[in-house]
Amino acid sequence: MIDLSTFHFPSLLQNKENILKKILVLATALTLISFPSAQAKTTITGGPYTNLESGISSIHLNLSNYPKDKGIYIFQVVRNRASENARPTVINIDNAVDVVTSANHADVVFTPVSKFANTDCSLVECALWAQFDGASGSYQLTDEDQYISSLSFNLSIVATNPADTIEASVEGMALSTSNPGTLAYRTPVTISVKTGSGAVATIKSSTGDCSVSGFVVQALKGSGGCDFEITSMGNSTTSKKVMHFPFMLAPATQIATQKITSLKVGKLVALAKKTNFGESIGYTSTSKKICTVKGANIIGVNAGICTLTLSAVGTSNYPALNSTISLPVIKK
Repeated sequence: MIDLSTFHFPSLLQNKENILKKILVLATALTLISFPSAQAKTTITGGPYTNLESGISSIHLNLSNYPKDKGIYIFQVVRNRASENARPTVINIDNAVDVVTSANHADVVFTPVSKFANTDCSLVECALWAQFDGASGSYQLTDEDQYISSLSFNLSIVATNPADTIEASVEGMALSTSNPGTLAYRTPVTISVKTGSGAVATIKSSTGDCSVSGFVVQALKGSGGCDFEITSMGNSTTSKKVMHFPFMLAPATQIATQKITSLKVGKLVALAKKTNFGESIGYTSTSKKICTVKGANIIGVNAGICTLTLSAVGTSNYPALNSTISLPVIKK
């Protein structure tokens, strides 16, 4: 029996060679020893994973349902096909990313390489791998063990021209590749893109939590994060340029839009039945001597100011509606 308590995992910045040896020994040991394992809790999405340029392309990852008290390593490895999530025994320490609990989990950037040590990814199956980090003291736990995706590289790419430039903005405010913007649920936003070459850029979402139609992006959830990949193919004097812009997702505001602005005494008028997200609206008159409501219909009783309270249920994507409106009631 191998005593795992003898293994210690210091920071990746210290003595990488010794860390790699210990990881390889521990990975081999774990093929012989069975630890209790739960299904990986962190969901990792992103890309791109194919047609990569070694040391140049950036893989943008979104981590959701992240553990509260433990960090996660992301490694480039040679995939171990002994079982679905068998720990790899060939690991590249040099480009490893330690995703600590305080990191921006909406956009973790990883730069893959086509070759490392004695490994050539054109000859073996390279992949991205995630597991608990050593700093949390839980490196031997397999709860977060998972292969994120296999990787493939475009080995024929040779850059002959300087890369194009890309500037992206929303309503005149420049977007950042490091500081996430904010997208509210189901609230379309237009991204303006300017390239140095004049080429027309394209936008796509690296995650499934946002949609893209031309240059209009939209959040499909009220929490989490999205990454938008903007690409310019350049022209005869500039080469391809790819940039990534992260966004945090937020709940949207639920509203009730009314078609009326005033009431007449004795005239029955219909109020809005649904909010902008399709929830049924409930109405209560707080000035019953001035107006009364039944369902979504209102009638003025006397001249004055009619005050109504509005309510509608909410979800995780938008909060409940609780508001008031005031309508003047005039005589016929």
